[in-house]
Amino acid sequence: MTGSGPARGAWLAVVAVNAVLAVAAAFVLVPWLILVAVLLAALGMGSVDPALVDDGLAPWVVAALAGTALYAAVALSVNLLVVRRTRLRGRPWLLVAAVVTVAVAGPLAVYFTPGLW
Repeated sequence: MTGSGPARGAWLAVVAVNAVLAVAAAFVLVPWLILVAVLLAALGMGSVDPALVDDGLAPWVVAALAGTALYAAVALSVNLLVVRRTRLRGRPWLLVAAVVTVAVAGPLAVYFTPGLW
């Protein structure tokens, strides 16, 4: 059977790879969630454990930015490798990758930070 589009396995590979990468993305989201919780607490919406901000917000900002940059570099290179191997060029693979990553990493990051909520 020949077709003009990539096989279903190609899309399954993109979904599976990004579901695995989303576990790392969840760890990257944790400093961002802490920053959001601290900023909301500063605005009077909720409270946060003072031990989280003993050293200020700078360590959390550095961790968030460094983690995001590292994750983006790894995720982009792995996704480009999968796209090249599965011939998904020109397809909305980036949108699929982003949706899968957010769908898995978001709830997982919230689960990792039960004391914030």
